[in-house]
Amino acid sequence: MIDWKTPELLSYRKLPVLVTGSTGFIGNRLIEVLNILDANITQIARRQQKNDPRVLKCDLSDYEACQTLIQSKSFKIIFHAAGWVSSDISMGNVNKANKNNVIATLNLLEAATNAAKSPKIVIPGSILENSDIKNPYTVSKSAASLYADLYSSNYNADISKLMICLTYGPHQKLNSLVPYTINSLNIARGPIKLKLNRYLDILFVDDLIHALLKAGLAMKPVKPIYIGTNQLLTVKDITTLIAELMGKDPNLIEFESDDCRYETILKPKHLEDAKTSLDWTPNWSLSQGLEKTIDWYVNEGQI
Repeated sequence: MIDWKTPELLSYRKLPVLVTGSTGFIGNRLIEVLNILDANITQIARRQQKNDPRVLKCDLSDYEACQTLIQSKSFKIIFHAAGWVSSDISMGNVNKANKNNVIATLNLLEAATNAAKSPKIVIPGSILENSDIKNPYTVSKSAASLYADLYSSNYNADISKLMICLTYGPHQKLNSLVPYTINSLNIARGPIKLKLNRYLDILFVDDLIHALLKAGLAMKPVKPIYIGTNQLLTVKDITTLIAELMGKDPNLIEFESDDCRYETILKPKHLEDAKTSLDWTPNWSLSQGLEKTIDWYVNEGQI
């Protein structure tokens, strides 16, 4: 659906780039596409990867380790895909979110800004930042975003910040909405309980990767850009479509509560338009993206 070999994207050939969180859902797919483009990739993760020696171990919350990493090579672009993600509101997650989302980002910003040749930094933020949804994850992402703004405005850091909607696709953890629904429907012997039916915007992962790559090539820092479809659906709309595509009964899915208020999500109108700033629009329809994702989880035996 997306032509990765356009003249624009072929600019990544041999370009030295760093991808943090390269073993995560977004980072993994970004690495796959950068390999297609023959980029000069350095990829890091918090933990050593026994099955992939190409992934370097580096905990960005460790100040010295982060400084050493950035000084080791002259990167042109840093894609900061590392982070801790959870909707769990437990107080025990506050320090975890702060360490992995705030301190890690702050260390990276300082190291990159002080580098001999400061690289562009692309940060995939969340549309839930500054929304009415408050938990350790959203608050930590908001704090990290404010630090990015500080470095951009006061210290001339070249930062492109993307505010992304809910993203789905192959290789995502099973506790995320789309793979959880697919897995539950695949093994269902009775009703499937979901907590909250609310409005959201949802985007296939390849469309997000396309936006990240375009942001990396932007000639100047750009203001926060909304990356989404601008089509709000309810969770029930999405799970019903998944069920229909799988040939399952949508009525198997039941919700404990509804909160279908538009104001719970930061409005895209407060952000830069991706079409204007990046010449980006989504390529994948919801049906196409879900079909691709269902095929990966079910037919390739990934459940």
